[in-house]
Amino acid sequence: MKTARSKFKVFLFAPENAQLRSLLAQHNNVRRAFYITPRVCEPYMRVRVRQFSNSVIGIAKQFAATAGPIVEYSVGEDQGGKMVGTVRIPEVERFDEVVKTAKEFCEKTLADGKGFFFTCRVSEIIARTERQHSWVEIFAVERREVSREVWQDAVRALAEAIGGEAEFYSASVIEY
Repeated sequence: MKTARSKFKVFLFAPENAQLRSLLAQHNNVRRAFYITPRVCEPYMRVRVRQFSNSVIGIAKQFAATAGPIVEYSVGEDQGGKMVGTVRIPEVERFDEVVKTAKEFCEKTLADGKGFFFTCRVSEIIARTERQHSWVEIFAVERREVSREVWQDAVRALAEAIGGEAEFYSASVIEY
């Protein structure tokens, strides 16, 4: 498991909402994403929260009642009680394929006799400058109804299905 002692990233996942998108896009990078469960595959937004950007958190909190649950993740914090798994695919043109594979994987995981309700978010990260790289990222949070080992094995299996490698991080999670 990777952890960052002094550096961590904060970002939000929120249901797709045009007004919220326009407000958050003024402050941060809003990226296209999908929230995927065994029963739904719906458009979401992934928002990178820049350091000391309390205005973004404030905007998100105001919209939580109307836009749906907005979840804030601080990834890399040592005191975080949750574990998150990420899989990065460097070929951004595979975004739609990764969404489809993740949807099928979530459905299969629940349908399996020993399965569980596996959820993930797939984000399309488009570079803003030539020196940066674009990628597709799968993000999953551990589930309390299964052991950490079972959940990690599922994340690894999804990573293998799409041709990536799973990495695990400590995180704190706040839902608005």
